[in-house]
Amino acid sequence: MRLRVSLAAVLSILASIVGGADGEDRPDTLTCVANAKASGDFTFRDQLWTPERTFEMSGPASQSGFGPFALRDKVFIGLNTLTPTVRSITRHEKEPDEIAEFAGKVVSRTSTAVFLVWTNDPASNKLWSAAIDFTQRRATVAQVYQGVTSTGAEVETLDCR
Repeated sequence: MRLRVSLAAVLSILASIVGGADGEDRPDTLTCVANAKASGDFTFRDQLWTPERTFEMSGPASQSGFGPFALRDKVFIGLNTLTPTVRSITRHEKEPDEIAEFAGKVVSRTSTAVFLVWTNDPASNKLWSAAIDFTQRRATVAQVYQGVTSTGAEVETLDCR
């Protein structure tokens, strides 16, 4: 009986250490709504950088698509694992939402944040990285890509719950 009590005490202490500095559990899943995006790319045909495009939205209007410049919500699942799933959701007003899932990889973790990367395998012409702040419930997602006609980058900011 003493062994069980001692083992339970050790497991409780380990859980509070792993859960973060304040003993609070980090969420395993976060649903994040995009609120702003900036992008720029270099077109091969014209051999120049296109002007930077910035979109900033908040509220229900952010839930509608802008074609190739759509804000994309994210759901991060399994954040306490080494290989979380990233679900990217493009909202459309008159069509069904467009959903894509990616296998992420944790590259760094602190008591208040996790940093992920993922690609669009098997094409692998896009790479995303994300910094997810558990304390502020905010995420930043950056994408770099190499396409047939251009190369470029996008950055989105998201509010999470």
